[in-house]
Amino acid sequence: MKWKEERELEGIEATILAAEEEVTRFEAQFADPNFYAERGDDYSKLEAELRSARDRVAQLYARWEELGRIASAMKG
Repeated sequence: MKWKEERELEGIEATILAAEEEVTRFEAQFADPNFYAERGDDYSKLEAELRSARDRVAQLYARWEELGRIASAMKG
C-alpha cells in the first residue's frame, strides 16, 4: 500500500462522518415544516446539493472498501 493510500485509509472514517453530517443537515432543512415557505425558491439548488452530498457519501464508502481490499491484499 502506498503511503498516500495509508493516510487516506487512516482518515476516511472521519471524512465519511463529516460527509454524512452534511447530508443530515440538508435533510433537516427539507424536514423543517417552514422549509417551503422560507426557502422554497432555493428548492432546486438545495435538492441538487443534497443529491451531490449523498453521492459523495456513496463514493467515500466505495473508496473505503477499495482501500480495505488493497490493505488486505498487501497483508496476505
